[in-house]
Amino acid sequence: MSTRVLICDDSKIARKQLTRILPTDWDVEVEYAEHGQEALDILSSSVFDILFLDLNMPVKDGYETLEALQSFAQSPAVIVVSGDVQPKAIERVKNMGAVAFHKKPAEADELRALLISLGTLFNRPKRKSHEYSCRYGGRAVFS
Repeated sequence: MSTRVLICDDSKIARKQLTRILPTDWDVEVEYAEHGQEALDILSSSVFDILFLDLNMPVKDGYETLEALQSFAQSPAVIVVSGDVQPKAIERVKNMGAVAFHKKPAEADELRALLISLGTLFNRPKRKSHEYSCRYGGRAVFS
């Protein structure tokens, strides 16, 4: 069974970069949102296991999104991925329910270690390419 992942970031480049560094041995189904409101709309109609969430976005930022998620009966584990690495920001998102904070740009090995530490990914040998089921454009393979 695939892990359902939603990546929410207003930057297409950041969404693509995060998708490329997801562990290659992780059976994952990835969808994307360009801002917090779009993520909330998607999450209100579908169940996801993990939400990678940027903080600084238009329409509804990461903080507003985390606040809104508190009213959801079922919400994903939230991993904030942001360039805002100030201790107050990190403490604030964790107090709002995020399970982890990861700095941008994310590195593949660091992200893998984080996912293993959260129990989301088991330590398995790496494969050579990424193969994900993506919302936009069907199957995508990244080398």
